[in-house]
Amino acid sequence: MDRLSRDHVCEAIDAPPWRACGRCDLIWPHDARGDDVPDCKPKADPPLGLTEMRRVVVDEARDIEARQARLVRLGDAARPHIPELRRAAALYALTRLIDDVAGDETILERLRKRVSGRSPSVASENGGAP
Repeated sequence: MDRLSRDHVCEAIDAPPWRACGRCDLIWPHDARGDDVPDCKPKADPPLGLTEMRRVVVDEARDIEARQARLVRLGDAARPHIPELRRAAALYALTRLIDDVAGDETILERLRKRVSGRSPSVASENGGAP
């Protein structure tokens, strides 16, 4: 699956027979062209907030840890793969960064200004932070 670059905000992936964008909540046939390809939305629909971002990061870190434990338990690996556990650790560090951002009104205000400059309205949890 390759990420497409239809637009500066597009997050669509190429997954024949489909193309899909979780950011815009769109899916269309892989072979669509011209007017049959939906336009990117100016912002995520529904908006992505810090709470959702944190949940996704934690879920991914937990999945990595569980996968590594399962591989060892089932005998498919002699021991956990340290680079994967390092990836989980980096994701947990990212949750701490998200928490710091969510708790810092100065940073949130800067993010609100940045986001509102890109789109006419900002309707997101955590005061419009992306």
